[in-house]
Amino acid sequence: MLRSLRIVVWVVGLLFVAGCAGSVPAAVEGGGGEKPLIRLIANTWPASELNVNVAAILLRDQLGYPVEIIDLDEQAQWDALAAGDADASLEVWPSGHGERMAQYIDEQKVVENGGELGVVGKIAWYIPQYVVDANPALASWEGLAAAEAAGQFVTAETGEKGTFFAGPLGWTQYDQQIIDNLGLNFQVINTASEEALLAQMDSKYQRQEPVLFYFYTPHAVFTRYDLAEVTLPTCTQEEHAAKVTDGAVDCAYPDDRLIKIFNPKLQQSAPDAYALLKKFNYTTDDQIEAILTDLGLGDWIAGLPEGIGTRVGRFGRSVSGGQRQRIAIARGLVARAPVVIADEPTEHLDPDNAALVMSALRRHCADRVLVLITHHRAEAER
Repeated sequence: MLRSLRIVVWVVGLLFVAGCAGSVPAAVEGGGGEKPLIRLIANTWPASELNVNVAAILLRDQLGYPVEIIDLDEQAQWDALAAGDADASLEVWPSGHGERMAQYIDEQKVVENGGELGVVGKIAWYIPQYVVDANPALASWEGLAAAEAAGQFVTAETGEKGTFFAGPLGWTQYDQQIIDNLGLNFQVINTASEEALLAQMDSKYQRQEPVLFYFYTPHAVFTRYDLAEVTLPTCTQEEHAAKVTDGAVDCAYPDDRLIKIFNPKLQQSAPDAYALLKKFNYTTDDQIEAILTDLGLGDWIAGLPEGIGTRVGRFGRSVSGGQRQRIAIARGLVARAPVVIADEPTEHLDPDNAALVMSALRRHCADRVLVLITHHRAEAER
């Protein structure tokens, strides 16, 4: 069922608008009156930048605050918030910040836990599925430990060792510890950015060569590439935190319930901005609901007994042709595929709903290739 907290779905709708509109401005300024400047931290990966820009739009347009976006890595943000040089960071992965959370939030109380973002993230090691198909043993760390395994991943930078591509140095990562503590003959190569990391992977993927790399879910990359997660030894959140403290990580990254962190003075200095950011959260269900609403199915979904979790029968037998059509379109849009092929997307729809579908396709595919197959010349010419 659609959430009663209307701001959640509206925020996610803005997420998709911003995400499909190409480049998002590095800062959003505006507002007026006597309201204080709100300073939001953007970390060095696209999802963090997008979250912050959406929050900035809401703060400016709905509440009238001037907003500044500050680019900081995830370590430096803690001191910035504690010193009052920033007001909020909206995407923190707790598994990499256990010590800082204990120090800044629990002990010193100079940073506030702003609550969950609503997303469960997972950092892991990945290799292409074609590598696993050729050698299933490489889907686990034991297979990578075999004497001949590292040689398949050698690059010029690592000599006789296999190459493990990781994110930029500003990201919290324990991969060299894991490699060393598991006795793997690999060396971490840090890339300059998420885009550079994906470029390294893509280059290998296009040539069907072995590549081992750090990445995370949820992310649209998994709709474009067939990737397999490498199995590492498991450990609990508490065990992982202890290993991080000891510099002895030898297990998989735990699941992360992403959180927000605030300057504790924000609630007093800007109570309505604080309230908005506390409520700023979204889940995969929210994203799907937002797109279905764009496609004219919001009221229908709200009336179903279990919302988007309602079973509609095999091949959607219990829904109309027009509803089934729009559900299929929503699945394609939420997957963030780089190419969307829409074959008669307005079939079975009345003019009003057909217009909603075409508007949603244009908006959500502004930064993608949209292939439109239609008998309606007017739709193709818009």
